[in-house]
Amino acid sequence: MPQQNRHRRGDCRGTRLGLVYADLATRDPAELAGLPWTKDSRSIRCRPDWLPREGQGLLFLDELPQAGVANLNIAATLIADTVSASMRSPQAGWWSALATTRTTALG
Repeated sequence: MPQQNRHRRGDCRGTRLGLVYADLATRDPAELAGLPWTKDSRSIRCRPDWLPREGQGLLFLDELPQAGVANLNIAATLIADTVSASMRSPQAGWWSALATTRTTALG
């Protein structure tokens, strides 16, 4: 798969909202959650570079049912984090959306 399709960034047409697309079925868990690292003798994960830090927009997570268990758990954390941020501050600005292809369409 070409590099530009791994995690796409763009904007929601006609708005000032950003759009970040991640395909859960084809991504490695480390790409979604961030690479493991140590800091002060503790294990942490580096923040993925594709994950938004500011602004407002939609975090679009695609192919949910086709994703592996590790990616499903990571998606749950990403969704919980965006919901939590929105509850603390409605101006936080990032919302999560999930989508899939019907399994009957996959053949």
